[in-house]
Amino acid sequence: MKDRRSVRTDKAIREAFLTLLVNKSVNNITVTEISELADIGRGTFYLHYKDPYDLLERIEDEVVDGIEKSIQQPYSENSEAGLMECVEKSAEYMNRYTDLCKALLSSKEYAQFMGKLVRLFTRLISPKVEQQEFQRFHTAFLVSGAIGMLIAWITSDVEMVPKEVARTVADIFEHIGKPVGL
Repeated sequence: MKDRRSVRTDKAIREAFLTLLVNKSVNNITVTEISELADIGRGTFYLHYKDPYDLLERIEDEVVDGIEKSIQQPYSENSEAGLMECVEKSAEYMNRYTDLCKALLSSKEYAQFMGKLVRLFTRLISPKVEQQEFQRFHTAFLVSGAIGMLIAWITSDVEMVPKEVARTVADIFEHIGKPVGL
Protein backbone atom coordinates (compact mmCIF):
# COMPACT_ATOMS: atom_id res chain seq x y z
CA MET A 1 0.00 0.00 0.00
CA LYS A 2 1.32 3.41 -0.94
CA ASP A 3 1.75 6.14 1.62
CA ARG A 4 -0.32 9.32 1.39
CA ARG A 5 2.50 11.47 0.02
CA SER A 6 3.13 9.02 -2.79
CA VAL A 7 -0.58 8.89 -3.64
CA ARG A 8 -0.81 12.72 -3.62
CA THR A 9 2.27 13.00 -5.81
CA ASP A 10 0.95 10.41 -8.26
CA LYS A 11 -2.36 12.27 -8.43
CA ALA A 12 -0.57 15.57 -9.09
CA ILE A 13 1.51 13.97 -11.87
CA ARG A 14 -1.57 12.49 -13.53
CA GLU A 15 -3.57 15.72 -13.31
CA ALA A 16 -0.69 17.73 -14.76
CA PHE A 17 -0.22 15.21 -17.56
CA LEU A 18 -3.92 15.11 -18.44
CA THR A 19 -4.04 18.91 -18.48
CA LEU A 20 -1.18 18.95 -20.97
CA LEU A 21 -2.61 16.04 -22.98
CA VAL A 22 -5.77 17.94 -23.86
CA ASN A 23 -3.72 20.48 -25.84
CA LYS A 24 -0.60 18.56 -26.84
CA SER A 25 0.39 15.23 -28.29
CA VAL A 26 2.14 12.89 -25.83
CA ASN A 27 5.30 13.05 -27.94
CA ASN A 28 5.37 16.83 -27.34
CA ILE A 29 4.92 16.58 -23.57
CA THR A 30 8.13 16.63 -21.57
CA VAL A 31 8.86 15.35 -18.10
CA THR A 32 9.96 18.89 -17.24
CA GLU A 33 6.53 20.29 -18.20
CA ILE A 34 4.72 17.64 -16.18
CA SER A 35 7.02 18.16 -13.19
CA GLU A 36 6.65 21.93 -13.22
CA LEU A 37 2.86 21.76 -13.50
CA ALA A 38 2.69 19.11 -10.75
CA ASP A 39 5.14 21.12 -8.61
CA ILE A 40 7.54 18.20 -8.18
CA GLY A 41 11.12 17.48 -9.19
CA ARG A 42 11.94 15.54 -12.34
CA GLY A 43 13.50 12.78 -10.24
CA THR A 44 10.20 12.37 -8.41
CA PHE A 45 8.44 11.85 -11.73
CA TYR A 46 10.91 9.08 -12.60
CA LEU A 47 10.22 7.34 -9.29
CA HIS A 48 6.65 6.85 -10.53
CA TYR A 49 6.95 6.51 -14.33
CA LYS A 50 9.56 5.81 -17.02
CA ASP A 51 8.36 8.58 -19.33
CA PRO A 52 5.13 10.29 -20.52
CA TYR A 53 4.30 7.28 -22.73
CA ASP A 54 4.45 4.96 -19.72
CA LEU A 55 2.18 7.35 -17.81
CA LEU A 56 -0.37 7.46 -20.66
CA GLU A 57 -0.30 3.67 -21.04
CA ARG A 58 -0.91 3.12 -17.32
CA ILE A 59 -3.75 5.64 -17.18
CA GLU A 60 -5.43 4.06 -20.22
CA ASP A 61 -5.02 0.55 -18.82
CA GLU A 62 -6.52 1.60 -15.47
CA VAL A 63 -9.55 3.14 -17.19
CA VAL A 64 -10.07 0.07 -19.39
CA ASP A 65 -9.72 -2.19 -16.32
CA GLY A 66 -12.24 -0.02 -14.45
CA ILE A 67 -14.69 -0.21 -17.34
CA GLU A 68 -14.22 -3.98 -17.59
CA LYS A 69 -14.87 -4.43 -13.86
CA SER A 70 -18.00 -2.29 -14.03
CA ILE A 71 -19.28 -4.32 -16.99
CA GLN A 72 -18.51 -7.71 -15.46
CA GLN A 73 -19.75 -6.90 -11.98
CA PRO A 74 -23.43 -7.75 -12.59
CA TYR A 75 -22.62 -10.89 -14.60
CA SER A 76 -21.51 -14.30 -13.49
CA GLU A 77 -18.32 -15.77 -14.89
CA ASN A 78 -20.31 -18.03 -17.23
CA SER A 79 -22.54 -15.36 -18.77
CA GLU A 80 -21.52 -12.86 -21.40
CA ALA A 81 -22.38 -9.20 -21.33
CA GLY A 82 -24.44 -7.99 -24.27
CA LEU A 83 -23.40 -4.92 -26.25
CA MET A 84 -26.06 -2.68 -24.69
CA GLU A 85 -25.00 -3.71 -21.19
CA CYS A 86 -21.40 -2.96 -22.15
CA VAL A 87 -22.44 0.47 -23.43
CA GLU A 88 -24.53 1.28 -20.36
CA LYS A 89 -21.93 0.14 -17.82
CA SER A 90 -19.16 1.91 -19.76
CA ALA A 91 -21.27 5.09 -19.86
CA GLU A 92 -21.81 4.85 -16.10
CA TYR A 93 -18.05 4.52 -15.53
CA MET A 94 -17.25 7.36 -17.96
CA ASN A 95 -19.90 9.53 -16.33
CA ARG A 96 -18.29 8.90 -12.92
CA TYR A 97 -14.82 9.80 -14.27
CA THR A 98 -15.88 12.38 -16.86
CA ASP A 99 -12.82 14.64 -16.69
CA LEU A 100 -10.40 11.73 -16.99
CA CYS A 101 -12.27 10.12 -19.89
CA LYS A 102 -12.74 13.46 -21.66
CA ALA A 103 -9.01 14.12 -21.43
CA LEU A 104 -8.14 10.69 -22.84
CA LEU A 105 -10.73 10.90 -25.61
CA SER A 106 -10.01 14.52 -26.51
CA SER A 107 -6.29 13.93 -26.85
CA LYS A 108 -4.46 13.34 -30.09
CA GLU A 109 -3.72 9.79 -28.87
CA TYR A 110 -7.34 8.75 -28.45
CA ALA A 111 -7.05 6.13 -31.21
CA GLN A 112 -4.87 3.95 -28.98
CA PHE A 113 -7.39 4.22 -26.13
CA MET A 114 -10.30 3.56 -28.50
CA GLY A 115 -8.51 0.44 -29.75
CA LYS A 116 -8.30 -0.86 -26.20
CA LEU A 117 -12.02 -0.27 -25.73
CA VAL A 118 -12.83 -2.03 -29.02
CA ARG A 119 -10.79 -5.08 -27.96
CA LEU A 120 -12.47 -5.11 -24.54
CA PHE A 121 -16.01 -4.90 -25.92
CA THR A 122 -15.30 -7.48 -28.63
CA ARG A 123 -13.87 -9.90 -26.09
CA LEU A 124 -16.83 -9.45 -23.75
CA ILE A 125 -19.66 -9.72 -26.27
CA SER A 126 -18.26 -12.20 -28.77
CA PRO A 127 -19.15 -15.83 -28.22
CA LYS A 128 -16.28 -17.90 -26.96
CA VAL A 129 -16.54 -20.07 -30.11
CA GLU A 130 -14.90 -19.09 -33.38
CA GLN A 131 -17.04 -16.68 -35.41
CA GLN A 132 -17.57 -16.82 -39.16
CA GLU A 133 -15.99 -14.00 -41.15
CA PHE A 134 -19.30 -12.11 -41.55
CA GLN A 135 -19.99 -12.37 -37.82
CA ARG A 136 -16.56 -10.94 -37.00
CA PHE A 137 -17.17 -7.98 -39.33
CA HIS A 138 -20.67 -7.51 -37.91
CA THR A 139 -19.33 -7.52 -34.35
CA ALA A 140 -16.54 -5.10 -35.30
CA PHE A 141 -19.06 -2.74 -36.91
CA LEU A 142 -21.44 -2.77 -33.95
CA VAL A 143 -18.68 -2.42 -31.35
CA SER A 144 -17.01 0.46 -33.21
CA GLY A 145 -20.35 2.23 -33.58
CA ALA A 146 -21.20 1.80 -29.90
CA ILE A 147 -17.80 3.09 -28.82
CA GLY A 148 -18.09 5.96 -31.29
CA MET A 149 -21.39 6.91 -29.65
CA LEU A 150 -19.78 6.78 -26.18
CA ILE A 151 -16.96 9.01 -27.38
CA ALA A 152 -19.36 11.48 -29.01
CA TRP A 153 -21.40 11.59 -25.80
CA ILE A 154 -18.56 11.97 -23.28
CA THR A 155 -16.71 14.60 -25.32
CA SER A 156 -19.81 16.71 -25.95
CA ASP A 157 -21.95 18.74 -23.62
CA VAL A 158 -25.05 16.63 -24.31
CA GLU A 159 -26.71 15.73 -21.05
CA MET A 160 -27.85 12.12 -21.14
CA VAL A 161 -27.85 9.53 -18.40
CA PRO A 162 -26.00 6.28 -19.20
CA LYS A 163 -29.24 4.35 -19.74
CA GLU A 164 -30.25 6.91 -22.41
CA VAL A 165 -26.89 6.51 -24.13
CA ALA A 166 -27.39 2.73 -24.30
CA ARG A 167 -30.98 3.18 -25.50
CA THR A 168 -29.83 5.60 -28.23
CA VAL A 169 -27.22 3.09 -29.42
CA ALA A 170 -29.90 0.36 -29.48
CA ASP A 171 -32.28 2.62 -31.43
CA ILE A 172 -29.60 3.44 -33.99
CA PHE A 173 -28.72 -0.24 -34.44
CA GLU A 174 -32.40 -1.08 -34.78
CA HIS A 175 -32.65 1.28 -37.75
CA ILE A 176 -29.46 0.21 -39.52
CA GLY A 177 -30.29 -1.08 -42.95
CA LYS A 178 -33.68 0.61 -43.10
CA PRO A 179 -34.03 3.44 -45.64
CA VAL A 180 -33.82 6.90 -44.06
CA GLY A 181 -37.25 8.35 -43.36
CA LEU A 182 -39.08 5.04 -42.79
